[in-house]
Amino acid sequence: MKEATIQAWRPREDDGDDEVVDRRLDALLGALSREKVISARPPWRLVAADGTRIVIFEWISPQGARRAQDNPAINERLSELELVAEQIPLGDLEEAEELDASFGQRA
Repeated sequence: MKEATIQAWRPREDDGDDEVVDRRLDALLGALSREKVISARPPWRLVAADGTRIVIFEWISPQGARRAQDNPAINERLSELELVAEQIPLGDLEEAEELDASFGQRA
């Protein structure tokens, strides 16, 4: 059975360049795809009111997340993303307080 994951990445205040965050998030998603740990279904890319990037993707299997954690190519992209954004709990988003949370969409 496949599992979906929702991640929230808040840009670090000291960087402030949203394009860098988006490029590094693209690189991470690309690495996950190339290493075949996520499905071919395109990830959803959303933006919260405070600029936090939200991605929703599907692991290829329950073991996909564990395989990703041990993969050097994925870990390198993750480390690059963490320089410009921090992963936060979904509950930290203002939208999480709403029953019908709305987010902007990113192409």
